[in-house]
Amino acid sequence: MRKALHTQYMRHLQAIREYFPEDCCVSRPQGGFVLWVELNPNVNTYELYEQAIKHKISFAPGRIFSLQDRYTNCMRISYSNPWSKQMDDGLKTLGRLIRKLS
Repeated sequence: MRKALHTQYMRHLQAIREYFPEDCCVSRPQGGFVLWVELNPNVNTYELYEQAIKHKISFAPGRIFSLQDRYTNCMRISYSNPWSKQMDDGLKTLGRLIRKLS
């Protein structure tokens, strides 16, 4: 299971680096199977979420992790599901949506 999760982590990281704008920053919090992605300050990830959900793409907008109006340009992406073409296509579409908002 650890090997599978590590492979999924690496594939997600590679796709984010390829499809998302260069100014994004990715970190892997300790524990769990998620990536924390910080985008350009001009990108509101709640607005991005509203657009992404129309494409059946889901992630957690950063502002839900704070009681203050913080992390509005951040998002949490899970890598717990097995890698697939659908996952790759979803990250590619998400990258395009991010670029439109940047």
